[in-house]
Amino acid sequence: MKYQIAIEGKLYFAIRNIREPILRPIVKFFAFLKFQPELLSYLGVVFMLHFVYFLKINPLTSFYFLIISLFMDLLDGSLARYLKVDSDLGKFTDVIADNLHPK
Repeated sequence: MKYQIAIEGKLYFAIRNIREPILRPIVKFFAFLKFQPELLSYLGVVFMLHFVYFLKINPLTSFYFLIISLFMDLLDGSLARYLKVDSDLGKFTDVIADNLHPK
C-alpha cells in the first residue's frame, strides 16, 4: 500500500512539472488581474452549478460550463503556487470544488 502511495505521489509531481510551464502564461495573466486562487475555486463552483442547470436544457452549453469549471479547478492550484499563498479557506474551497466534478 505504501508503495502505491509513493508511486502516485511521483506521478502527481511528474504531471505537475509538465503542466505548470504550460499554464504559466495564463496564471501570470490572472495574477496580473489580481485574482486570488479562492476566486478561481468559487468561479469553478459557479460554473459547475451552471453545468448541472443546463444539462437537460442544452447539453452543449452544459458541456462548455463543465470544461470551464474543470479549467478553473486546474488553474487555482497553479495560481496559489505562483503567488505563494496558502490558506485553510482556499484548501477547503478547492476540496469542495473537486468533489462537485463528475468522476
